Amino acid sequence: MKIAIQGGLGSFHHQAASMLFDGDSYEILDKDHFRGVAEALVKGECTYGLIALENSIAGCILPNYNLIKNNDLKIVGELYMPIEHHLMVIPGVKIEDLSEIYSHSMALLQCEDFLNQHPKIRRIDYVDTANSAKKIKTEDLHHAGAIGSKVAAELYGLEIINPAIQSNKDNFTRFVLLSRELPDNQDFNKISLRFSLPHQKGSLANILMQFAVHGFNMTKIQSMPIVDMPWQYEFYVDVIVHNHERFAKVLDIIQLMAEDIEILGKYKNGNL
Repeated sequence: MKIAIQGGLGSFHHQAASMLFDGDSYEILDKDHFRGVAEALVKGECTYGLIALENSIAGCILPNYNLIKNNDLKIVGELYMPIEHHLMVIPGVKIEDLSEIYSHSMALLQCEDFLNQHPKIRRIDYVDTANSAKKIKTEDLHHAGAIGSKVAAELYGLEIINPAIQSNKDNFTRFVLLSRELPDNQDFNKISLRFSLPHQKGSLANILMQFAVHGFNMTKIQSMPIVDMPWQYEFYVDVIVHNHERFAKVLDIIQLMAEDIEILGKYKNGNL
């Protein structure tokens, strides 16, 4: 079994894959960009793809919603993982020696408070956290540091000089496991939907009311602009499903009210 992830060995995606498939035999297919993960799935190069979808500090990774939609991918699992970011360097290097810090754009954003305390250090948006650490080590950069995980520091022999520098110590990232098809079994308690609505007063409120009156809890709603349709939006909704039959009836009602509705995922709720 092959799992495509964004980032290399020691990345947070790699750690998330290890947690989701603990005890299973699998091979990691590392990609530099989220797009590469989606392409690997579409081409049949892997069984699953794993991508981050949102973070409790930085918010949603909106382009990844489009990746899921445009490549007709399905969510079959999720994981909420606590994230700790550490500043790592070649052993012996001090923060006063640094003129650059490398990391993934989302990691840099999650550590903005710390970075703002060091305005003279330039932030370099790199492919991912683990490869940032690898670059520091392989190129023996004494003027640069990397932001990444403890695993990455250990893997590449770097010294952590500032631990846990994320802006909020309760920092979580939601990872979703992607497949080309929805599972056949009924072993799920969470569903992800995508739909658009007619441009009418109260259309969204009417949809949300259906979930409420039938006792279903929404854990997320995300709006996205529709390309080539200015000021028109589609909505991504996650719902906890405790009764499959009752939810099927709600879905029948919603299909009469919404446009272009699609089930994007069926999976077990990955509670915090």
